Amino acid sequence: MSSPEILKKFSKYGNDSGEHESDEVLEQYFCESEDVEDFYDDQERFVFVNARKGVGKSALLKHSRIKILKQSPESLTISLKGSDLSSPFASESEHAAVGINNWKKKICESINRELGRKIGFAITDDEIMLVENSEIDNYKDRNLVGALSERLRSKLFTIEKKNISIQNEAKLLERYSENKNIDVWLFIDDIDAKFKSEERYIEYITSFFSACRDLSHSVCGLKIRSTIRADVWPILRTHDESMDHCEQYMRKLRWDEHDIGNIIGKKIFAFSKNCDDFELPEKEEFYDSKTKQSQLLLARKYPWYGKRVPSIKPLVAHSHGRPRWSAKLLRESAKRAAKNNNENIKWADLSACFPEYSRKRYDELLAEHRHQFPHLERIYECFSHGPSIYSTSELLEKINSSYIERYGKPKLDGTNVESDDIAIAHFMFRSGFIVGRGKEDKSYYVEFEDRPTLLITEENLDDNLDWNIALVYRKTLSIGESNLTIQSTRTP
Repeated sequence: MSSPEILKKFSKYGNDSGEHESDEVLEQYFCESEDVEDFYDDQERFVFVNARKGVGKSALLKHSRIKILKQSPESLTISLKGSDLSSPFASESEHAAVGINNWKKKICESINRELGRKIGFAITDDEIMLVENSEIDNYKDRNLVGALSERLRSKLFTIEKKNISIQNEAKLLERYSENKNIDVWLFIDDIDAKFKSEERYIEYITSFFSACRDLSHSVCGLKIRSTIRADVWPILRTHDESMDHCEQYMRKLRWDEHDIGNIIGKKIFAFSKNCDDFELPEKEEFYDSKTKQSQLLLARKYPWYGKRVPSIKPLVAHSHGRPRWSAKLLRESAKRAAKNNNENIKWADLSACFPEYSRKRYDELLAEHRHQFPHLERIYECFSHGPSIYSTSELLEKINSSYIERYGKPKLDGTNVESDDIAIAHFMFRSGFIVGRGKEDKSYYVEFEDRPTLLITEENLDDNLDWNIALVYRKTLSIGESNLTIQSTRTP
């Protein structure tokens, strides 16, 4: 049974970041998605996932690595971030192929060093080259010949030992993979960190995907898995026709309300099963639904929009489709419940967390997009103490009267071009601050990745949608909530 002590333990269970989660804990609660099953398929040479921040891109990469190593322990898995590769920006005068080749060089360098580290004894020229260059970068202990030659040089006689430089990393890797039966899985995360919607950033990221596509087909035994934010991919797709060839390798990762509920339930159930001090009230088979699983720690019902609903529902609604955020709210409410000496998480415990939770999620939104506009909070704060729903004309009027007339037209995404009211509204849509909502069917929601071309041209600004400020940001901005019943297919 649950208790204040159990709730205190749960408040420390897991890690907000999938990449920093321990393998054991991640595997206890990770939820599979049919949409990304190709990540584990060794016949799929190149696959990347398209998802918003906090949805689980990093967790998916880590889970894939764990799963692959369980299936094939001899596989070589390499996990990198975009910053580990740091390919240089191509200049405006350089052909796109230069950017692609820069990425190929950086990617192949990383793979070649790991292969060199793994080789036990180098015999062929290619093996010697891989091992020697691995030693240079401290990936492998100095080999016997290298160590002896350095000692003998000064004591017995001079041995001039020169490291062999690699002139073409990609060609070396291709040649080596043709002669050896390699099984290499490369996981690359955060390639679009600090992305701005301007030409050089777009070319930088599109050249990365083109390089991955080329390498995955030219290097035998190489499988590449990567990620891209959901608000970045539509920009790449509409600005660079070369992405037509990459779109077939993209998989979308999104969670609807049912999915988020399952993730919450599974996490609570996994903790309960693996906590030594927790005794399940019923047999394990009893907990066959997210509601039953979640009520191991949550009270049965919470008040919500004038109704009594299963307690998991408000948690799901405040997640904004992001498992990371629901986990944060769940742990904070468990911590408060333990402090209040409650046996489970009451509505008072959960609702008391909303103001701080909303502020932190708002701060995350600002941090995620501030590099695109330094005074971003000025735009969002214009909507404080106002309604949560706007028609398109009301939205544009609010932007004009509360922002442009006061501060002038901003220069978004680091460009020198001033943005008008429509461009500002589009930026708000892209960042996830607002989502489209049906005028008639108020349970119908449209996010930026669903319709990235809305709020761009006068010909079709809104697809006959209203604009809904996301629930998760309303508390910190004192934005009034409508009488909408939270029953959408996707969290607002």
